[in-house]
Amino acid sequence: MPLALLTAVALVTALAACSSGGSGALPTIVPVPDSSASAAPSPTATPTPTPTPTVAAPAIPPAQLPAVDPADFMTNQGGPGVEFDSPSGNIHCGIYDYGTDAYYGCSIDDYHYVDPDPQGKQATCEEQIHYGGGFIASLNGPGVVGVLCRGGAMFASEIGPVNVLPYNTSVTWHDTVCESYEDHMGCRSLVNGHGFTLARGEYTLF
Repeated sequence: MPLALLTAVALVTALAACSSGGSGALPTIVPVPDSSASAAPSPTATPTPTPTPTVAAPAIPPAQLPAVDPADFMTNQGGPGVEFDSPSGNIHCGIYDYGTDAYYGCSIDDYHYVDPDPQGKQATCEEQIHYGGGFIASLNGPGVVGVLCRGGAMFASEIGPVNVLPYNTSVTWHDTVCESYEDHMGCRSLVNGHGFTLARGEYTLF
């Protein structure tokens, strides 16, 4: 028998043996994962934002000296409010409330400090009326302290006797406190913290 025929017969015999042996079930193909495929990304946790700490505004301290009864200093001469002199009689102060025009301040008769002019108003003011000799601040709005610019008396105590605020005492009215020290008078707003101190030889604004 020719070699080619023998080979063909053997191949047919082998295939027949494979198909007739065993249970006849086809082989199960188990897929192999593709090692080149990217793994599914794991979810990224969203960071929780750190809350910004709230910085509290500095507390405005109340009166540092014992308080007197404001009823003892009430007046209607300059408007509803309180007014008083320093024990030396050199400083005159008032806290007034006209509603839309509420203010506090002090004037001084004898002083030897130089009047400040932070807003450049001195020349304009002195063309018509007097500039300096005390400070004033509005109780409405930002409440920044300014220098007195006036044509006459600003406080009733400048033209007539009023009660004296004794040394080492304070009076509070309309959210404003004035304190009488032996070496100066100080007034400030308890709402915005602005105010001033006033003495014969010096002053401070804040």
